[in-house]
Amino acid sequence: MTAVPYDVPPALPTTPDQAVKTSDLSLDLEHIVFAQTSGQQATSRVSVQLTMAGGGNVSSAIFTLKDPATGAVIARSNVQGSSFSFYVADRPYLLQVEAPGCRIEQISLKPGGQSSLTVRLDRSSVPGVFQRIVGK
Repeated sequence: MTAVPYDVPPALPTTPDQAVKTSDLSLDLEHIVFAQTSGQQATSRVSVQLTMAGGGNVSSAIFTLKDPATGAVIARSNVQGSSFSFYVADRPYLLQVEAPGCRIEQISLKPGGQSSLTVRLDRSSVPGVFQRIVGK
């Protein structure tokens, strides 16, 4: 038997206009009216470089963007290679990085302008599915 999520999260935005649309997915502001709002929401480009502890290359990784307050998944992308850039609205997030044979890393992300980060991955013999259940 295979379990399939009801709502598959969208891919991480790779253009600034996608970032504004994706940020609306995590918030239920349909019935709230703000007195002062601007038509444009600020977006930031986030560039991530993955490195392996003790050397080696990262062939692929799953990047998951989460809401820090609820842990809800906002967007997810499966990326080939060790570097990836995406755009997000300027607000806090959790970025989870999962690569085969490595420990799952979770980073607090507070974008503003252009962000560049290096994520160091440690090898792990524990399969990702068990890491997700137990929490590392």
